[in-house]
Amino acid sequence: MEEFKEVQRALQQKRNSEIVEGASEISKLLSASNKILNVPRASPPWRLYVEYVNEIVMEGFSKAILVSVAYLNEQVNPKPYP
Repeated sequence: MEEFKEVQRALQQKRNSEIVEGASEISKLLSASNKILNVPRASPPWRLYVEYVNEIVMEGFSKAILVSVAYLNEQVNPKPYP
């Protein structure tokens, strides 16, 4: 049990690190885009664009979670053989 917990903890830390790195990269890209476009960050069009990017990211998280839950369900409830 302890070995399983340690493997899970290490895997979770790795995933969390990847998420933080990805968020940082998205933030850098948004900042670079803002500088190139020279749009005020408080302007409605820029806020709409940031919201659009956030929706894409959230959709990706949702899909990843659904795939993970479906995989877990298959492991816990395997389909019976005919």
